[in-house]
Amino acid sequence: MGMVGRNRGVRAFTLVELLVVISIIGILIAMLLPAVQAAREAARRASCQNKVKQLGLAMANYHTLHKSFPINWGDGGKGQEYGHSWISFILPQMEQVSLYDSIDFDEPFSFIDPSSNRKDNEEAAKSPLNALYCPSDSHDGTMTNQYVGSGGLGVPWAVTNYKAVAGANWGSVSGSDYSYRQINDGYGGRNFNKNNGLDFGDGLICRGVFDPGGSASTAKQIYKTAMMEVRDGSSNTFAIGEAIPEMCAWSAWYSYDGSTATCGIPLNYDKKDPAFDQDMANNYSFRSWHTSGANFGMCDASVHFISDQIDLKTYRALATIDAGEVVNVPE
Repeated sequence: MGMVGRNRGVRAFTLVELLVVISIIGILIAMLLPAVQAAREAARRASCQNKVKQLGLAMANYHTLHKSFPINWGDGGKGQEYGHSWISFILPQMEQVSLYDSIDFDEPFSFIDPSSNRKDNEEAAKSPLNALYCPSDSHDGTMTNQYVGSGGLGVPWAVTNYKAVAGANWGSVSGSDYSYRQINDGYGGRNFNKNNGLDFGDGLICRGVFDPGGSASTAKQIYKTAMMEVRDGSSNTFAIGEAIPEMCAWSAWYSYDGSTATCGIPLNYDKKDPAFDQDMANNYSFRSWHTSGANFGMCDASVHFISDQIDLKTYRALATIDAGEVVNVPE
């Protein structure tokens, strides 16, 4: 009898009570999820900032060694494509000496090494580098939507989320719903009277395709920039910014075509529409998957998160090296 009496005091959860508890747990999870996602994105953004910082330091170390920033140059006028990106030149400063040594800088992109029967330059262009892609992006370091040298679409070329700033002098494009920086904006400086920002940018490093009738040595002198030429101030001049390879078919780190971008196009313009990935006039710009902005490295290797609500004139002014605008990085 005693045992029966004690069992009568045991009470289990009813189904209704269990459902209420589950509902409360679900509500708590729903409340916590945005905070968890925000914390994860904050960590990814901080990791991205560190990558931009390391690239800026690599660029600074290159400058110390060579007395100029790395160049970007190319020549497609010899029947084969010659040329290399600024990223290629700083590989030793990025602790990628073996990859750097595998590239034959004096040979075209499709060169076949007779001693090994390998296309080493093409193999280098397929080599993804963790230092070059943003943690907030979803790719694995390669994409098949890229144009590289004599190669083409469909090949898994290695891409970069970080591009050098070519400047802000970009030609106007018919049908655009925004105004590009025009050449009559009243400022001077490098290439102030040109709107071909691809090859004659007013920023630190432009694409730099030179006249096929010229020479590589001449081209390298034209596009070489020393710190003393950054007259707008190294802490107030963009050197590196973020981009989204999915939205620009010119984002391969090996290619001189794929490693620069312009601030002539507003930050995060058409960010969510990858349909224009082959429209260079409208997508050769800076964008990121971070909320409301992108990381930029300055010429002094400092890093700032720039809001995509930045005043367009300020944004473009920060992209020029010596136009004479009086502007500071927004805090």
